[in-house]
Amino acid sequence: MEITVKMSPEEYDSFRAYQKDKESLEREVKRDHNKLRQTHEELCSAVLDALEQDDDGKIIGIKDDDKIEIAFDLANDWFC
Repeated sequence: MEITVKMSPEEYDSFRAYQKDKESLEREVKRDHNKLRQTHEELCSAVLDALEQDDDGKIIGIKDDDKIEIAFDLANDWFC
């Protein structure tokens, strides 16, 4: 199979630069993904630890004010 790709010299230069920096870019993406995942886990954990549920899983109150404050701050930092 033969594939022909048409691109401008600038596009080719960008492509070659990507090939040279591929490992570095992949490490950066992985690091960013891990940071995002960690923040997500911290937020979820804080919410789950802060809220009190009944036997049916319905939220009936806040059991830990410090944890709800942490959850609020994480959500605020992440989404606002």
